[in-house]
Order: sequence, then C-alpha cells, then structure tokens
Amino acid sequence: MATFVSLQDLIGEPEKITEFSFDEQGEILNDRTKNRVFLNSSILTEKNIKIDLTKNFESYVHKVDEYKKKFRSNMLLDFHRHNEGKMKETLMNADFFITRGTVSDIAGVNREDAVVFWAFMINGVIIVVKDDENIYNNNLLSSYIGLNFENIITSKSGDGEINYDKSVNNWEQYKEIYMTSVYLSCGENIKIAYSCEIDAFDKNTMMPLEIKTQFGSNSNYNNRKIFGFYKSISVSFQCLLGNIHEVVVGYKTNCNVVYSVKKYPVEHILHHSVMNVVRKCCSRLGNNLDKIKKLLASKNNKGFFKIKMLPPHDDIITDYFSETVPEIKAFFTKEFCDTFFYD
Repeated sequence: MATFVSLQDLIGEPEKITEFSFDEQGEILNDRTKNRVFLNSSILTEKNIKIDLTKNFESYVHKVDEYKKKFRSNMLLDFHRHNEGKMKETLMNADFFITRGTVSDIAGVNREDAVVFWAFMINGVIIVVKDDENIYNNNLLSSYIGLNFENIITSKSGDGEINYDKSVNNWEQYKEIYMTSVYLSCGENIKIAYSCEIDAFDKNTMMPLEIKTQFGSNSNYNNRKIFGFYKSISVSFQCLLGNIHEVVVGYKTNCNVVYSVKKYPVEHILHHSVMNVVRKCCSRLGNNLDKIKKLLASKNNKGFFKIKMLPPHDDIITDYFSETVPEIKAFFTKEFCDTFFYD
C-alpha cells in the first residue's frame, strides 16, 4: 500500500478474500478467474491510434441493472453457503458488505449528489445497497463508452493483435472481494468487505489496473494533472479500495475517439490537494458507517433502513421498515429473497 501509506491512520490495506467470474445468466462460474483479462500492452506504444468508442453502440444490449441484481444476490448466497451460514466468518469478520462504488458514495466522494441506500443485516453482516434505479438508463452511451474502451484494449491473453471490433456485454465480469478496516476517531474500527470489478491486470506484474477515458482538452499532464480535480479524487479513492497502483488512460476527442493511451502511477494523480480530500472522505466513510451501524443496533439489528444521505454527506434522513417491503426485494433475485426474507 506504498501509494496510500499516508492514509494508514484512517484505513487499512485491503486484504483479498476471494474472486468471482460470471456466466451470461449471472451465475458464478466454477473457474473463478475465467473472466480475468490483461491489458494488451502493445496499445501503449501503438502509433496512429483511432478507437471510435461509440462503434457498435446500436447493437449493445444494456442489462446493467439486471446483472447487478444477479451478481449481488449470487455473491451473497455463495458467502452464506460457503461456511454453513456463517457469512461473517467467510468475510473475515466484516461488519458490512458493500460494493466499491457504494463505499465511495458513503464516503461522499461525489459531493454534489444526494444518494439513497438500504441497510439491513443478515448472518451478522450489514448489507448496504444503493438505490440507483434509472441512473444507468439515463447514461447509456456514457456507460457504453467506458466499457467499450476496456473491452478493446484488454484480452484473456494480453498478447497479440488488438481487435477494434469486439462486441461489448455486461456479464463477462471479474470481481474480487476485499476486506479492510476503517479507523474511527474514538479509537475503534469498522471492518468492511466489498466487491471490486477489476478492469484488467498487468501481465508482467499481475497487479490490477484501473482503466479510464479522458477528454484530451481537459488534461494537462505537464502540470501533473492527468484528470480534473474531482475526477482525480474519485479515481484515487477507487484505486485505494482496489489496492491499485497504476491507471491506464485513453485520451479522446470530443467525438469520443481515442487517439492516445498512457499508463501512469496513481501517485501522479494524488497531488497534495487531492490527498487532502481523500483523507476527508476516509474520515466521512468511518463516521457514516458508524451511523448506519448504530441505526441497525437501535432496532436490535432487525428490519430495514432506507437512508437518504445529503451533501456534504454528513446529514441523513431515515425511514424504518420492520418487515420486508417490495422496494428491498427489487434489489435481489427470488432465490435470495426466499433464502433470507421470511415475511
């Protein structure tokens, strides 16, 4: 965690618990590393690059919400079955299970946005789910562009000629599960387990990589600013949680055509002003997790809380439901609901 050593008083180094690959039905594959891909390193030296990130968008089948529900449900069911219902032990005694994106939201990384979560406990672990209905449906092209770039510059082998005409799907994902400790100012800590979608690995180092696109007109690397200020915060926090130390950036035109691909150490994003905000986000993460934990404890860890977190993500509005409601069931598969929800 050398990249993030100055944050060790606020958050621990992530420890890997397990990994998952999924099939087209969203089921977990026996070969859990099957969907792992590597960066085609030749893209970093290729001349005259021209990658149209909107290509084949018209044939793209958008199923992000559907697969998120399946992945979420099947991972939790797997944890439950792995150790005869002792999910907390499987997750290294974590207090929470969350996705990396939701961890960022709880930490207030996207400061301008109000967010809504649901929180409830199963098998001694607090599950937090973000209510992001319609977010992806309103940003289909934006979602596709990022996914298409990752798809083109990676492959199962990491070698050979780059295929600029690969089809894009939502399901062929590789996720790793991590646990880390978030340290509170009172001296206590909260353990969180979370899932991370891994974009790719570097074949030489076997270390994970974060892959992003960036409009070239918005970048000024000569001033050590690979991304704008707020994107730098978001990417840095993602990398912190994923134990990622290098970022691959595709520079694109205003027409979403990539003309250059570079790889940078995360340290080049973490300039002083960004690090200061990331530290505040780590503190806010601990405070907000503690609030959620105390909310559940006030109801003997039973029932469901709907939590609206308002900018600057220090104030929350809550609704409590003692029984399972349709809204919470909508986040999970029928098999999950039949297993964990009894009313």
